Amino acid sequence: MGVAGSELVDPADPDVAHPAGDTVIIVTARRRAMEDYTAMGAAMAVENFVEKYQVPVAGIHFTEGQLKGKTLRRMGVDLHYDDDEEEIEEAEVWGVDTVWVKHPADE
Repeated sequence: MGVAGSELVDPADPDVAHPAGDTVIIVTARRRAMEDYTAMGAAMAVENFVEKYQVPVAGIHFTEGQLKGKTLRRMGVDLHYDDDEEEIEEAEVWGVDTVWVKHPADE
């Protein structure tokens, strides 16, 4: 669940994620070469997550360990959901609106 003002949102909910028919893409700082690994069972490969939760995405972009802000701007992203404060700040520096998503491990 994420927080937009005081409203809790679920970015995987298609009615919330793209109510106006917007295109949804996943931009991850993960490295594509590491997708076959799951850090001690704690992480799920992005493609597996998309399939398991049937997230309606148009594509997946890997930043190969780089912060996402510049990539988001270059791709024309208007709104970005993230659970990493540094990524939120970087996206905002590049003029991309953000929604902080609380990571399940932080609950």
